[in-house]
Amino acid sequence: MRSFTKILFVLTALTLTGCDDSGKIELPNVPPDIRKCFDEVVGPFPAGPINQLMLFDKLAEFLRSDKVKSACGKRLIAIIDASHDPRLLKLKDKKKGAQ
Repeated sequence: MRSFTKILFVLTALTLTGCDDSGKIELPNVPPDIRKCFDEVVGPFPAGPINQLMLFDKLAEFLRSDKVKSACGKRLIAIIDASHDPRLLKLKDKKKGAQ
């Protein structure tokens, strides 16, 4: 029983050492245009036989979708990175005021 008490004490002490939430960062909401970007999907092939032209068109559609989603992802990463750096958020606010 004593060893169990010691283990419980050590586990409690370990969990309490990381309880300082004063540096907690709240992430910004995902902008609607980025959410819409990731919600759009490439549709399936139409029913029936698939010819080479249809295959190339679908491949081109996937490539366009990949480029758009990559751009949306980079923008989302930049927004999250900015939320961790108050100086970047201040710059963003100043640019809004200048417009």
